[in-house]
Amino acid sequence: MPLIYIRNYDREIPCQKGQTLLEAALDEGFPMYHTCGGNARCTTCMVRVIAGMHNLSPVDEEEAYMKRARRLSDDKRLSCQAVVLGDVEVDYIGPGSG
Repeated sequence: MPLIYIRNYDREIPCQKGQTLLEAALDEGFPMYHTCGGNARCTTCMVRVIAGMHNLSPVDEEEAYMKRARRLSDDKRLSCQAVVLGDVEVDYIGPGSG
C-alpha cells in the first residue's frame, strides 16, 4: 500500500490503489480543502511534491490547464488529480495550511 507523507504536518497517510492524494487524505480525516469538489477547477487542494513525483499519475489536460492559468511550477500538483502509484512526500500548500 502506497504511503503519502505530508511533511509540513508530519502526517503519514495510507493510500488505496487508484486513489488520488485528495481522496486518501480525506479518507484519513486530513482537512484538505477542495472548493471545486475535486474537479480541477481551482487550486485549493494544491501540494508541492518533495519526493516521489514519478509515483504520481501524469498531469492530465484539466490539471495542465489550471497549472498554466495559475503559472504553477512543475513541482506543484492538484491533489484531486494526482493518482498515487507509490510512496510520495508532499507539502500541503492550499488554504488553511500552516
